[in-house]
Amino acid sequence: EMNARVKTLKSLDFREKIDTPLALVVGKCDVWQGLLGEKKLTDPVGNAILDLGAVRRNSTLVRDLLMDIAPAIVANAEALSNHVMYFPVSSFGCSPELVGVDANGRPSFSPDPNKISPILVEAPLLWIFSHIEPNLVPASSIT
Repeated sequence: EMNARVKTLKSLDFREKIDTPLALVVGKCDVWQGLLGEKKLTDPVGNAILDLGAVRRNSTLVRDLLMDIAPAIVANAEALSNHVMYFPVSSFGCSPELVGVDANGRPSFSPDPNKISPILVEAPLLWIFSHIEPNLVPASSIT
């Protein structure tokens, strides 16, 4: 649906791709990053510079995983843009825990504030900003 809407708005043929960078965010990486095996995600932010090599390595890991479990997501994203980057993120860095039941007996879940530790949530925005305004977010070259 997004593919069709974007191409309609830009008056593009359905076979054409946009040159606009597309950040595909895959949430809850705290839960699924174990599926990467021994391969580990790298923090691409350090020393006030966005490490584009680390962004690319993380993206490759996520893309490869998606190709195994949900190839249609990769196909749709890459049919839309020539420049897709895949970002693993976790807003909480942990899963919510059972804190009780409501009056109807339904379980109630909430994240434990002492365990909240977001994972890589800033990376997609910094990557986009590095394209929009390179002076705002300095980035290393891809290695």
